[in-house]
Amino acid sequence: MKQSPNDILLSEGLNELNVELSPIAPEVSHFAYTNLQCWAGGMVPGSTRFRYFGFSCTITNTGSSSEEHKVTLFMYRTDYPAYPDNLKEEVITLAPGQSTTLSFSQYIIIGFTWCFHVVDDGSGKSAECCFST
Repeated sequence: MKQSPNDILLSEGLNELNVELSPIAPEVSHFAYTNLQCWAGGMVPGSTRFRYFGFSCTITNTGSSSEEHKVTLFMYRTDYPAYPDNLKEEVITLAPGQSTTLSFSQYIIIGFTWCFHVVDDGSGKSAECCFST
């Protein structure tokens, strides 16, 4: 069989396609994170070591087109900053100028300083919000 210039050739060895791949540029986020609030609430009933907490922030698409990003809320103790906990992951789609509120509440152990921040899969990141229990 005669080879034509449009044929795809298989290379020797593992028979992988010999095709040049172009990297795809990552999508840059235009999500802005504002109105960060975090707070310690009351003690968990029947417990002397656990207290409720809350977190919320406003997420706004500052771009000129609709965007969808996976947004992740992280929490860490300041005495263990290298070990953040992934508290919540959510895919958020926003039209240009549209906003939504991300909120979360749970309980934590008392006696530490806790910090929270939000990141998205387009390299967007919020400031930190911290409080002591």
